[in-house]
Amino acid sequence: MCEYIYVCITAKTLIMTCSIYVMLQQDVEGKKYYQFEFIAKAPNYTRHALSTVSIGNGKFYTLTTGANERRWDKMKDRLQTVIESFKIFDV
Repeated sequence: MCEYIYVCITAKTLIMTCSIYVMLQQDVEGKKYYQFEFIAKAPNYTRHALSTVSIGNGKFYTLTTGANERRWDKMKDRLQTVIESFKIFDV
């Protein structure tokens, strides 16, 4: 588990912190995919999210999905399936 914490502060008010817990790199059919798992915390909510990014056809593609922390345990396997299904096709 790696953890990076980013904090956004404006006008001396804490807006959000973001902790990245997992970063993976995969090579699928000659294309690199980067997956991230992170938690974003704001004063009024906490969101657990998964993202995958890749470059193909000269463009940057990203898919992000997530759930609030209360529903995360119920949704995480389904959301992981969505992230893993993300593929870029040559056009």
